[in-house]
Amino acid sequence: LAMARGTYIAHLDGDDLWHPEKIAVQVDAARRFPEAGMVVVDGHKFREDGPDEPGLIRGAVGARLATAPEGGLCVQCYDAVMRGHFVATPSQFMVPAAVYHVLGPWETRLRLISDSEMLLRIALRYPIAFVPGDYVGYRYLPSSISGPEETRGFSWGLELFPMLRFH
Repeated sequence: LAMARGTYIAHLDGDDLWHPEKIAVQVDAARRFPEAGMVVVDGHKFREDGPDEPGLIRGAVGARLATAPEGGLCVQCYDAVMRGHFVATPSQFMVPAAVYHVLGPWETRLRLISDSEMLLRIALRYPIAFVPGDYVGYRYLPSSISGPEETRGFSWGLELFPMLRFH
């Protein structure tokens, strides 16, 4: 982040995939929703040994997005973020660089949920824009830093208390 020079900063995990139009779609949404502190696109989860699972934006925001106008929506969602993580991967994020200048970098003391902490910090001060469509492929690997699905909730939960202490 300290070396980034662009107007927007988009994150891509090393094992995820972006649709070729992802950035253009997010820049368009950022222009339509200049008040947004983050633009999040939807996508799908995939694994090498199974079918794709559509819909990376879950919970109440995911339900609202399903009925939103074609271009998406921009909402205050701090309460929704506090109730649960509903964005699957930082590969869905694009953040105006000015937001990082105000809020600072990601919290590096959190190994697994630093993206959730950043989402929470942004949602506290800004509305967040959400865009429907299949723009990110979130690759599930049991060997990733988050570990196998069966234990991810537990692992993430161990970092939840330090994250909430920061806030």
